[in-house]
This record gives sequence, structure tokens and C-alpha cells, in this order.
Amino acid sequence: MAEETYEQLVARGTELAEDENFREAIQALRQAIELHGDLPDAHYNLGVVYGLLAMGDVDVEEYFEDRVDEEMLFQNAIDEYQRVLEIDPNHVAAHNNLGTIYALHGERDLAMHELERSLELNADQPEVREQIEELKST
Repeated sequence: MAEETYEQLVARGTELAEDENFREAIQALRQAIELHGDLPDAHYNLGVVYGLLAMGDVDVEEYFEDRVDEEMLFQNAIDEYQRVLEIDPNHVAAHNNLGTIYALHGERDLAMHELERSLELNADQPEVREQIEELKST
């Protein structure tokens, strides 16, 4: 069987995440990063997976045998989104998701910075404007 390409690994990781098979999704996305850590897609999708796990949308213990805490998952998501932005500083979705993660983590100023940067890149985002207004009112 032939080795999977970066694109195939990212696609498989994304599909596995959509099916809530997070452990295998993380493995596939990490394999993609091993092949091409200089490309943003695997980092972005890995950030999404860690973010979903950190926000408690799924039962983490179902996917990890060892103890994984919310703080570690938040930090992993932040690290992956920051890596995306190192590769592509104009990645709108990474700015949005990083802003959301910061907001959920109580980092209001960092959240505002990321969301405002996202709007600079793409002004046509009413949901981001709403999120900024919510942050300003807290």
C-alpha cells in the first residue's frame, strides 16, 4: 500500500474528526505535519480538533487513555492556530478560531486582537463583529 500524501492525510484527519473519531484524526493530522509542517491545513484542522475537545463538546476520556485536561487542550489549540499564523499571517479562519479560543479561555484582550485582525483581512463577517461587541460589553 502506498504512503498517503499530505493532502490525503489532511482529508482523512478531517473526515475522522467529522465522525468524532478524534484519536485517529489527531494521528492522521500529526502524520501530515510530519510530512509538511510548513503547510497550514493540518495545523489548522488539528487546532479545530483540540478546540472541540477543550470546549467540552465531546467526552475527552472517550478518546484518550491518559488524563488530558482542558488547559492542555486549550494550549494545544492555541499552539496550532499560532503555527498556522506563522505560516500564513492572513489566515482569516485561524484568527477567528484563535480569537474564540482566547475568549473562552478568558483572555479578552487577546481575543479582541485576533478578531479585529480577522476583520481587517475580511470585513464581511457579521458574526465576528457580533463577537467583538459581546466582548466589549463584558
